[in-house]
Amino acid sequence: MMYKRRLVNMKDKSGNSVFRSVFTLVVLILMFLSLPAHAQSFDFNNVVLIKTGISSRGLKWGDGTVRDCQKIFGKPSSVENFYSEIDEDTLQLLNYGKNKLYFDKGIFRTFDLVDAFMSVGDSKGNIFKIGDKMKTKNGVKTFFDFKLNETPGNSWNLDFETSANAYLKRNGLVMDSGIGLLFDKNDTLFYIGIWD
Repeated sequence: MMYKRRLVNMKDKSGNSVFRSVFTLVVLILMFLSLPAHAQSFDFNNVVLIKTGISSRGLKWGDGTVRDCQKIFGKPSSVENFYSEIDEDTLQLLNYGKNKLYFDKGIFRTFDLVDAFMSVGDSKGNIFKIGDKMKTKNGVKTFFDFKLNETPGNSWNLDFETSANAYLKRNGLVMDSGIGLLFDKNDTLFYIGIWD
């Protein structure tokens, strides 16, 4: 009993109860941890391409190989070499219809999706694809938890009404790479790409 009284009556130099200060700190930490994670940041290891309708296997960004790709999506419509001026290197480009998957030294590097043959997913089961629509919640347009930019423009040589750019993470560090989403005037997703 004496111990409890001493704990309750402990005060710091400013006269505040230490118990109250610790309690407040714990509450603030718990509140911070309970905030919903904003989908503006993904872990690269969680970003996968899947064949739409078949979510049991996916091609992992930064880890998947050309062989993995062909096991999941089948034989590409065409294969070609693509010179990347940014990297000053040649990438292998696998075309699946109008969708383009780029491999650097055999490892999945980036993609451009323009049809619903492939979907983008993560380890939490979130999946989206070309043709998905934004939702309106309390008068605000949303797409999963992506931060939307409703200023029309042009990106990847495509005109859009709304866009979203999601910076990605690897091992907890935010990278200079991310996923770009473009929406048309009907709030429909028409382009998904990784910029690197």
